[in-house]
Amino acid sequence: MYSKDITGSEIKIATSEIEEINEISSSIFIKLNIGNSLILPKDKIQDIDGIILFLKQLANSLNVKYNSENDWKWK
Repeated sequence: MYSKDITGSEIKIATSEIEEINEISSSIFIKLNIGNSLILPKDKIQDIDGIILFLKQLANSLNVKYNSENDWKWK
């Protein structure tokens, strides 16, 4: 996977580093086995449905959990 933040910094992450993917109503969290997570704010992604479909297929192919809790709220 390839990621670029708002400052222009780039990072490449092997998909084998993905431990779990968690989705809530506002964001998607890609948990890495090194202890970090990538946070994808849904309102900043143009084709969110396509990204969700891709990530679900990726999770399935990697045999990792994809948890969807769209009714989850911060307390």
